[in-house]
Amino acid sequence: MALVKVTLVAGAVAVQLFPQTFLLQQYRKIRARYDFENNELPIQKGIERRIKEALDDVNLVYRPMIPEERIKFFNVHDIEMFHAGSTYSKYGGLVGIPVNFEYNDSHINNGNISIQYAPLQWDAEATEEFHKSLVLSENAQKFAIAQQILKVATFDPIIKGVNVLADAVIGMGAYELLHSKLKVTKQQRGKNALCMSIAAIGTLIFTSLTHNALDYYRETEVNEIISKFGDEYIQGGVEYYEKLSQKNRALRVLLGSKGKYMYTPVGNQTTWLTQKNIPISEQIDYFKQKMQNIQSQLV
Repeated sequence: MALVKVTLVAGAVAVQLFPQTFLLQQYRKIRARYDFENNELPIQKGIERRIKEALDDVNLVYRPMIPEERIKFFNVHDIEMFHAGSTYSKYGGLVGIPVNFEYNDSHINNGNISIQYAPLQWDAEATEEFHKSLVLSENAQKFAIAQQILKVATFDPIIKGVNVLADAVIGMGAYELLHSKLKVTKQQRGKNALCMSIAAIGTLIFTSLTHNALDYYRETEVNEIISKFGDEYIQGGVEYYEKLSQKNRALRVLLGSKGKYMYTPVGNQTTWLTQKNIPISEQIDYFKQKMQNIQSQLV
């Protein structure tokens, strides 16, 4: 029984930590974008320039400075920013650039787009809004890139791994306590399964709550840091989240019943129990307020 417990705890930690460390490059291969000959597509020159500018701007404000070689940038196959790993790990960090960063206008081939592996139910008005939401200015792209750089420059993957370990140990303790209180014998398989289920569900909920709290805190911290980069980044933040809200409102229509489940009418993601991210509507208000503060200082 002890061996089973150790195996379960080790497995839970490995699932959380390995894709962010030992298996980081394998994780990259899963998320990367490839051509028809299965070669990974290189990042376009214009986007490479924006990445360099964003990294330089981060290093003007953020300390300690982030060596360029500690983060690998690559194309991902969807339309969401991606990050993994940590600059504090010997394996470094990854930042994934979504395909829509290459779009210069809203003339997009619908057949090339799917969201979370679900086909879109094309509606003329919602489709137009969706296409418009995918086209981002340089400022908005630099904002999104800088945001991911700052998220990678943290100990978060390691903290989450330690958190999973601690929660798993607590869960095992809860199981033993329930087992003892209910005086479960080896023959009472139903009661034993009940104890295991209660402990497992409680552990999963607690881990989810703590991880969401860390993500929410980190996003708040990143907002404060990136607001110091100047009005270009603040304007980029307003545009980025307005386009994200526009995209989610369009997807609420295009994904049918799944869209109504995933997104609210104002474009926020539907959440349960706790917020993993700051609601998009609050992000828009935050950066608009920062913009107003700058403008008022210029008057």
